[in-house]
Amino acid sequence: MLKNASDDAYRLEVLHCLGTTISEMHNRGVIQPDGNLTNFLLSSEGKLWVIDEDDVEVYPGSVSSKVAVSNLANIVSRISSQPLRDALVEAYMRGAATHIVEGWDDEEFWRTVDEVRSQTEMKWRKRNISTDREFD
Repeated sequence: MLKNASDDAYRLEVLHCLGTTISEMHNRGVIQPDGNLTNFLLSSEGKLWVIDEDDVEVYPGSVSSKVAVSNLANIVSRISSQPLRDALVEAYMRGAATHIVEGWDDEEFWRTVDEVRSQTEMKWRKRNISTDREFD
């Protein structure tokens, strides 16, 4: 989704779409626990599709604040650029359900992002995959 996007403005637009889509999913009680960005497909018409639905989890009603933080952190951790991470989170927060926004702990969120990123990089090292990646 982002690997072929060389224009920063376009990347921001894509991440805005992703953040909005994830907030809509969370509001409806749906998460994609595999945060790999290749599980999201952007059509030429600007529609975002969630693929690899085998991992998708469905909750009754909106997801809890805790589930939302964990799931979003998993996805955000796959992006190395802080400005792009921030753009994704800002778009997410604009559409997030009230209980998620009210229960949001910024410090906890970014700590979770760092933890997930560290775990992901350890997996990459074990598989001899470069950790110097812009996106995953």
